[in-house]
Formats: sequence, C-alpha cells, structure tokens
Amino acid sequence: MNPKIIKADRYKKTTSKEAKIKKDRLFKERKYKEDRFVTSGNSKIKASRHRKKRNQANALKIVACIIVLFLIGVISKKIVKLDNIPIIKAFFNDDDKEFVKNYDLKIGIYNTNNENNSDIKLSKNITISELARLSNLTLVSYYEDYKINNVLAEKITTEDNQSFLIEINKEYKVSAENVKKCIESIINLGDASIYYENVKNISNIDVIDENTLNIRLKDKNPYFVYSLNFPLFDINNKSGSIFSLEQASSDNINFKSNENGKNIESINLKNYTNDSSLVDDFRNQSIDMFTTTSESTVNLIGKYEYSIKKVRNGESIFLLGNKDSDLFSRKEVRQAIAYSLNREELIKSISNSFGEIIDLPYIYSNISYKYDTYAATNALLARGWKKAGGVYTLYDNNKRMDLVLNVLVNKDDSTKVKLSEDLKEMLEKNSIKLELQLLSQDEINEKIKNKEYDLVIANVNMNENPDITYIKEYININNNIKYAMDDVENNTDVELLNEKIANLQNVLSEEIACIGICAYDTDVIYQKYIVGFDDLKYLNIFNKFTSLGRVQKID
Repeated sequence: MNPKIIKADRYKKTTSKEAKIKKDRLFKERKYKEDRFVTSGNSKIKASRHRKKRNQANALKIVACIIVLFLIGVISKKIVKLDNIPIIKAFFNDDDKEFVKNYDLKIGIYNTNNENNSDIKLSKNITISELARLSNLTLVSYYEDYKINNVLAEKITTEDNQSFLIEINKEYKVSAENVKKCIESIINLGDASIYYENVKNISNIDVIDENTLNIRLKDKNPYFVYSLNFPLFDINNKSGSIFSLEQASSDNINFKSNENGKNIESINLKNYTNDSSLVDDFRNQSIDMFTTTSESTVNLIGKYEYSIKKVRNGESIFLLGNKDSDLFSRKEVRQAIAYSLNREELIKSISNSFGEIIDLPYIYSNISYKYDTYAATNALLARGWKKAGGVYTLYDNNKRMDLVLNVLVNKDDSTKVKLSEDLKEMLEKNSIKLELQLLSQDEINEKIKNKEYDLVIANVNMNENPDITYIKEYININNNIKYAMDDVENNTDVELLNEKIANLQNVLSEEIACIGICAYDTDVIYQKYIVGFDDLKYLNIFNKFTSLGRVQKID
C-alpha cells in the first residue's frame, strides 16, 4: 500500500549552494527582528516616562484650577455681600421668578368679522369664552384625562344617559331654580350663543327640590356631563369664580380678579380690526399678548424678541376610511398606510408654521403612530401580500386583490389637493398605490353614501368634549372598536366615564381606526417678561392661572 504524501514539496531535492543562500537569509531576518525588539523596548520605556511626567503636570494644573475657582467664589461672595450687588439671571425657572404683584394683563383680540364681543353671552371669541367660564360658576369642569371635576354640581347621576339628576352643592347657596333659569336663557339665545351647542339636546328641566334638578335630553348622550361646563351667567354668586366682569364695550372688555394679592389683578381685552395695529401695539408693549393663526401676522413682528407657544385649536385633517372596503377593512393595510407616512414632511408641505402630528380625534391625545417603512412592508408580507408589477397583491379565497386605494379629494380645497399628491407619492414609494378622485363636496358626499371609496381626506373639528360620535360611521370599523364604544355609550356611572373613554382611545389606536395627518395650531404670542404658558395644550390659556404673570427682573 502506497503511503499518502502530505506536503510533497518538503521532500524536493536542493543543491548545497541553494542551502547556503537560504541559511544566510534566515540569519539576516532573525538579526533584524532582534534589533527591532530592542529598539521598540527602549521606545516603550521612554513613552512610559513621558506619560508619567505629563500626568503629573496635568494633575498640578487641575489642582491649580480648583484653587483659583475656589478663591474666585470666595471673593465673589464677599463682593456681593459687601456691596449688596444682586446677580442678574438670564433665564427664569420656578425658583427664581419674582412676579409683579397685581398686574393688569393686556390682551389684543384681532376681530375681522365685526363680532359682538361686548356681550360675553354672545361673543364667540375663544379667549372671551374662557374668561366667561372663569368669571361665572359652571356645573362642572374637567381635566385633560377627561375626569369630571364637580363645581356647582355636587353629584350627577343617570340611569339611561337620557335623564340626568343633578344635586347642587349647598355651599354655594344657589337654588336649583336659579340654575334652571340660566340654562333656559342660553337655550333661548339659540345659535347666537356659542354655548347653545351645549344645551340644544335638552328637552325639559324639572326642579325636584331646592337643591336638585333633573335634565332630560331629546336623545341619549353618555357624554352629556362634559357639556355642563358652560358659564351660568345670571347667577350673582361669584364665590366659585376667579374673575368678575367689570365692564364691556365695543373696544375693551375688563375682567377683575376676585382675589387680592395675586400676580394678576385684572385682564383687559382690546379689540383690533387689523393685524398691523395689533402688532404695532405689541411691539411698543401696549399689550402683553395675542393669538394668531396667520403667518403674515407673525412676520409683521419682525426683529423683536418675544415668546411663543403653539397649541392645538381643534381643526385637523384625517384620513377616514370605508369600513366596508375590502382593502381598508384589513388591519395590515391600515398599518402599512400609517407606517409609510412621514407626516412631519406632509405637514411642512401644507402648513409650515401652524401644524403638528395628530393620531386620534381627541384634543388631548398623546398617542402617536411611528414612521417605519420596514414595519409597513412587514405588516403586508406577514399577511401574505406579495409584490407583483410594482404593487402588492394578495390571493384570498381564490380572489386577487391589488393594493390600489380609491381616495376622495375635495377639488376646491387646495390644501387637500396638495396633500393628496404628497400622500400618493409617499405611499407609492412603498408600492401602495392611490387613485385620486378630485371631486366637488356634493360628489364626495354621494360617493360616501354609496360606499364607493376606500379613503377620504376629511376635516375633523374637535374641542375639549371627548364625544366623537359625529365620526362614528367611519371609526366603528370592527368588533373590538364596537365593544369599546358600546362600553362608553352604555356606561351610567359618571365617575367611571373617563376610564371608559381612555380604553376607547387605546382600542382606536391599536386598530388604527383612522389615520391622523395634521392638527392645526394657534400661536399664543406674548412678551418675554410674561410667564406661565409652558404647559398649554389647548386654548385654555388661563388654565394654570396662579403661575401666570409678569416677571420682575432684578437690575
């Protein structure tokens, strides 16, 4: 048996001359490595010594700096103490704010429609409306989590969401009859009053006893308790109000604080018929603040230092879907659309200064979908969709579906037309096709009625009230949402209502029942010496009144 030769070249023959040459080469290579080792060893020793000296020098420098800083601190304290020189601070925080006491806050109101602002019962200005609530008793108020805060109403109960028993807090010394007359006065004003929307569903009010009344509605409404936050104008008891209306005219409206020694003594609202006059007065500090939704108004301010806070004003744009659509009814399609939209870029194209991302039709919602094209792709692939000819397709029960969505767009709304084009470009990058139908509003309504669409670009107008039944047709798309909505609508425990609403919000988000695009903002613009607007989320600018005021700078 022949042995297997490993590395056969090692057995090749060689001459003595070749062997001597190889030996000399190996000797030179070994000598080079030894010399190199000695050299590198010396260098390492030198480097080590150098680092040690450098570290010692750095340590001495650090010690010297600490000593110098300590001496500066001691000397500075002595100077401030001896000369009584206060330190001027560039920024204010909760610890170093010093308010001007009893300040008269001056607010500009831009009134282009000749609205009647002299009668606060009829004014539809949102700032005046908030001050009307603060200068009059309300039955309830509520927090950002939609938890009810009882004010004049000590307790509210209902058995069927159509009849509400209201017990009046006796501490206010207000009778049920007084409350009834106040509500009826607003009903009699009709659409002329901004508060008519709160009471128009009331069919009758029965006084049970001196401190109890029963309100019956025309139609059931589990959200009705949130409508009871309107001002009761004709009740003279101001013990529960922050302000009192002092005087009102076509030019000025004055509210006076009911508590002495506070940061704000009074609030003066001045009417303006053009934005240039308003901005001029702001620049010369004749007014402290104003609100605007106009970029041109902001541009008028020019090079002048001021503060600004953006808050949602209730106007928004959503993608609403047809729940009977073969495409929109599939959750993976809704997910793919939501994940594929870079909404920050969409907002920039339609409202560079007055828009922010919104996801659910609740003014205070912080729930958000993320932009993730990989997640969009995975959502479709996981459900069996495959790309074919640049578009996703799916075979379901031997029926082929192409991911091509029919979108209704109001052709007379330039914002929606521009948005639809951007949506189309953005989604088609991820192989989700859109067919845009630019139609009149009447034609859109007809298409919606006949269920001839997949998506519609829609305006959704929200307010503080969490009642979203006005878009129930669009968002009640499956049983999960139906059960959550039924849980709210069948709830008769007022104290549990906010928890039911929170659950509904979560389910709407999980099911991606609608796709928010943009919530429009209002700019609250105020002088740099005014503070207290940091936590605004909606146009309740006096929500945290005790933290609002003019800062007194120390010179």
